[in-house]
Amino acid sequence: MGYVGASYDVNNIPAFNPNLILARQSDFTDMCTYYTLKEYLLPRVADFGNPESAEVQKIEYYAKKFDDLFNELLSMMDWYDYNASGALTDEDRLIRVSLTRRTRGRRSVVRVR
Repeated sequence: MGYVGASYDVNNIPAFNPNLILARQSDFTDMCTYYTLKEYLLPRVADFGNPESAEVQKIEYYAKKFDDLFNELLSMMDWYDYNASGALTDEDRLIRVSLTRRTRGRRSVVRVR
């Protein structure tokens, strides 16, 4: 991974500060909701003896939604103010190192539902 701009050392990334999330707050709210539903609320009422029950299917659905959104946010990284300037700039945008060969692997594809 690398950063646009030369002011960051990839091996010395500062600690995460939730106050520096400047964009996509609604996506974080959705992600927290999906996590709460799949980990805390639905397991209390789910009938795990029946894998076809509606609650178990809802748990699987929200687990997929959470994972998709989490992976999208981590792969995009267009929401965090790394230099704490108060605004998102090109220097704050994290980019991924792309593979030098062609691949159809799932890891190289960002899916948005």
